[in-house]
Amino acid sequence: MLMAVVPLVEREDAAPEARAAYDDIEANFGAVLDCFKALAHKPSSVEPVWKLHKILMMEGVLDPALRELAVLKISALNQAEY
Repeated sequence: MLMAVVPLVEREDAAPEARAAYDDIEANFGAVLDCFKALAHKPSSVEPVWKLHKILMMEGVLDPALRELAVLKISALNQAEY
């Protein structure tokens, strides 16, 4: 099993700036994804990356099934667990 290189920042430990982004992420996913918890070490980075993620993954023109296939292929090419 892979371990995070940096500890994940949980809501109770997050800066107010990151918590604001956490709220929107939770509203969309039901939970804050670990990639955003890792970014929260630099609180100002969470919201811009989240906005980019929303544009690319949630507001794009690709069919959701095709988008998921692209994610799976990229994960496999990078030997990443998904």
